[in-house]
Amino acid sequence: MPYIPQEQRPEIDAIVDPLLDGDFSHNDMVANTLREVILRVAQGVCIGQPTDSSRHKADSLVELLVAAGDPDEIAGRLNYALSRIMWGLCGHGGRGVRRYARMNAVYSAIDFAHDDFRHWVRARMAQQGVRTGCDHAVNGAIGLAKAEFRRRMIDPYEDEKIESAGDV
Repeated sequence: MPYIPQEQRPEIDAIVDPLLDGDFSHNDMVANTLREVILRVAQGVCIGQPTDSSRHKADSLVELLVAAGDPDEIAGRLNYALSRIMWGLCGHGGRGVRRYARMNAVYSAIDFAHDDFRHWVRARMAQQGVRTGCDHAVNGAIGLAKAEFRRRMIDPYEDEKIESAGDV
């Protein structure tokens, strides 16, 4: 769940907010960017550092999460960060747009990133391994962020549309 203590949020928000400042006028840009950010952060957390030498906006989030150390702390903070990104892309906090196509793109992107991450972990474990406990913490955080997005953003939107347009 994305409910970390209030005092931990400003540091994460300061990193997440610039990630939401891109050109997200098309849903495919939203999906591709979100997928890239999730995968880069998830991989970086599991190896304990950014994934390569090219600097990316998401690398600051990797470094902040790795500094948390404990897999439970990492999972909670990652879930919060992912939730802020997904919700922000879909109109929460005055950013993004709240439309079905946008929510569908975000939901699909996190689903693809989740699959990409699981495949990456399997391959990585066969070669060099990952930080103990991080694979489960990150995998769970991604899955639960996706479930919370569905529950808090998509389901209420669908209920509103049923009310306004009628049920199937």
